[in-house]
Amino acid sequence: MALLMGAKPTAPFYSSLLQCCISSGAFRQGKSVHGRVAAASASPPDLHLSTKLVIFYARFGDVVAARKVFDGMPHRSVVSWTAMVSGYARNGRPREALELFALMRASGARPNQFTYGSAASACAGAGCARSGEQVHACAAKGRFAGDMFVQSALMDMHLRCGSVEDARQLFAEMGKKDVVSWNALIRGFVERGHDGDALGLFSSMLKEAMIPDHYTLGSALKACGIVGVAVNVELIHSCIIKLGYWDEKVVIGSLINSYAKCRSMSSARVIYDSISEPDLVSSTALISGYTMDRNYSEDAMELFCKIHRKGLWIDGVLLSSVLCLCASVASARFGTQIHAYMCKKQPMGDIALDNALVDMYAKAGEFSDAKRAFDEMPYRNVISWTSLITACGRNGSGEDAVTLFNRMVEDGVRPNDVTFLSLLSACGHCGLTNKGMEYFTSMMSRYGIDPRAEHYSSAIDLLARGGQLEDAWKLVQKTNLKPNSSMLGAMLGACKLHGNMLLGETAAKNLFSIDPGSSVNYAVLANMYAECSLWEDAQRTREVIDETTDGKEVEGNSFIIGSGSTVVMHNMPYRLLFGFVLSLVLQFSLVLSNPPGLNIGFYQYTCPKAEVIVRDEMTKIISRVPSLAGPLLRMHFHDCFVNGCDGSILLDSTPGSPSEKESIPNLSLRGFGTIDRVKAKLEQACPGVVSCADILALVARDVVFLTKGPHWEVPTGRRDGTRSVKDDAVNNLPPPFFDATRNLYQFFIPKGLDAKDQVVLLGGHTLGTSHCSSFASRLYNFSGTMMADPTLDKYYVPRLKSKCQPGDKTTLVEMDPGSFRTFDTSYYRHIARGRALFTSDETLMLDPFTRGYILRQAGVAGYPAEFFADFAVSMVKMGNMQVLTGAQGEIRKHCAFVN
Repeated sequence: MALLMGAKPTAPFYSSLLQCCISSGAFRQGKSVHGRVAAASASPPDLHLSTKLVIFYARFGDVVAARKVFDGMPHRSVVSWTAMVSGYARNGRPREALELFALMRASGARPNQFTYGSAASACAGAGCARSGEQVHACAAKGRFAGDMFVQSALMDMHLRCGSVEDARQLFAEMGKKDVVSWNALIRGFVERGHDGDALGLFSSMLKEAMIPDHYTLGSALKACGIVGVAVNVELIHSCIIKLGYWDEKVVIGSLINSYAKCRSMSSARVIYDSISEPDLVSSTALISGYTMDRNYSEDAMELFCKIHRKGLWIDGVLLSSVLCLCASVASARFGTQIHAYMCKKQPMGDIALDNALVDMYAKAGEFSDAKRAFDEMPYRNVISWTSLITACGRNGSGEDAVTLFNRMVEDGVRPNDVTFLSLLSACGHCGLTNKGMEYFTSMMSRYGIDPRAEHYSSAIDLLARGGQLEDAWKLVQKTNLKPNSSMLGAMLGACKLHGNMLLGETAAKNLFSIDPGSSVNYAVLANMYAECSLWEDAQRTREVIDETTDGKEVEGNSFIIGSGSTVVMHNMPYRLLFGFVLSLVLQFSLVLSNPPGLNIGFYQYTCPKAEVIVRDEMTKIISRVPSLAGPLLRMHFHDCFVNGCDGSILLDSTPGSPSEKESIPNLSLRGFGTIDRVKAKLEQACPGVVSCADILALVARDVVFLTKGPHWEVPTGRRDGTRSVKDDAVNNLPPPFFDATRNLYQFFIPKGLDAKDQVVLLGGHTLGTSHCSSFASRLYNFSGTMMADPTLDKYYVPRLKSKCQPGDKTTLVEMDPGSFRTFDTSYYRHIARGRALFTSDETLMLDPFTRGYILRQAGVAGYPAEFFADFAVSMVKMGNMQVLTGAQGEIRKHCAFVN
């Protein structure tokens, strides 16, 4: 408006225009504004406007123009200096950033927190730990030592310079931490390969009630993908949904990638298909996952064709993934089509893509095409040369591999350890023993590459194939590394080939001490004995094979857990692993919804062995009376639904005042003596500390786990109620003869539970039995028709009638026939088939959401991860209902009586 009216524009006006250009990415228009400023300015330039110009040029990457403006400023503020330092650091010029930072300090200007942050980022970019320590010392001396922005930048600097322990210590010393601080350390751990630490820190973040953002989730997902345990990814998946990051494309791409790396391709595909408009990131993540498993090659090719037909943009990363897939399944035909697409659509010079093309042709056996693709590359790196050297070795062209290696060195490309590994293999397969050993020696002497176990194995195999068994065995003995099964296996195989019995037996003896469970090694030794006509030795060795293969290996999962600042590895059954990961889910849930006074580990100081005592007692009891699991689980359910989880279900009646125990819904409950027994043990250890309400919650968790269900962390700190009224139970417990919708709105929603909690918690009917009277009307007089409920499976009705006669009030029937003592998803299969005993369960099939959940669980063939996670979360949610904490209620000395 000022320009139109002829008024002279002011410096603030130009600053506002420049800010608009920065925000909208209008570089050309911003330069025009600078031109107007220069033309109109006769006096020294305005400080704030000049600073804005520095910021403008730096933001668009033109640091030369930014520095020109900066050098022309007669006066500079701390913001001016910081803008220029930050501009250098952001645009990959860390050395210039540090030089300017030093110049700033020499000029007497005092850096602020943003200057220190930019200087720390520059140190990280330059990989200069010494400069980083100096910046850290300057910040520590100044008034910004405790600033979170500075501390986060310094922590990131330490991590990127490889000082993991310094970063960890700085994080521990931070008085206050925000999500940026947590993100910096989690991301740094992942980038430095400390994936277990990253997941442990993510767990600690949730414990500290810090809500993660999409950067946190992205880093945690990356760590999950590397650790390779799908249940970890399911945890993050739950967080993404609860925090509302489902629309963040980068997060969803990372989620797909993590599921794929955990080989859970079905989950990855379900997420991909749920995206309304899949983008390049999610498509690349899924196709990259498909490349890890040959069984999904057709799915990957079909998906790529679908993306192409939709006209979506395809970049070099996606094409590289598809070429890797073609290489893994040796599909030269489809790979050739991708090559043709590249020639038409893809610009030349993408070295990673060209390397993938060479590798694809080489692995498909098309050596001439691989060589042609290699020759057409405008640029080549060590990966390019190594790919073709490997191809030569696979095709039996050892001489060509040697020639290529020499050309590579002449071109000034320095070989790496993988190059030498390929070269040794090529020489070994073509009988070039002496040449191969020359390269093995030069790898160490000329190139300073320390050989790995794989190099020693290849060199030993090279010598052994050439008949130089004594030299091969000397190499085994003189290696700095402990001989592994690969080295000794190569030695044993060569001894068999050349008939060297003495060395063969020595190698075998060492091999069996390392890998006693491998039957292959015994078979090689037995065959060697047989070829030398030592039949008795061969027979004895084969008998050892039979003994070795009789046993079964213990199933387990290797996973990483955080224990304080220590990361330890365990090999444990899958559901114990699940229990650990599930505790993270619950920590996250508690951050959002835990009532005041309830905490995980509430008794860690007042009764540290409380949960151990409960678990030990329940292990003894359930091992003797497994049928108690169902009633004890329902006891907690019945307690919480009647005026909250306060242990009122355990109180005995008093004269003239019948308690909840006397109500009809609770007459079938058993196990009150079990609770009394556990309480007595706890009173011996910690008198007057652990409430009966908490005992019920812990017992419910333990009986589920002891019957092969999930394990989760139970928030404790409940107090016991002093009131128990019979009619309260009748009025608050959902009846089995009500339909699911009525129960949902009358009993679940008023207590803070939803439809998912309803269908999940009723899955607990997989444990235990029910009296015939609870469902007799469905067999003999449904809705007054004197007939059976038509929704009941007609083949199941006669079986139930044979057990339950009209008027029968004592007979018990398994709710989950054949599996009523095991916590699993088989009860959902009964509901899906029309075999649920209760109307409240069967009518869950009428609602689309609950029906979908039931059918999904009914179709689970393996480990029911989704149901187990959901059940644990719903149990914690239910256990939080209307609890008494703090000074409310009391801690009963005996669960059946008030104090």
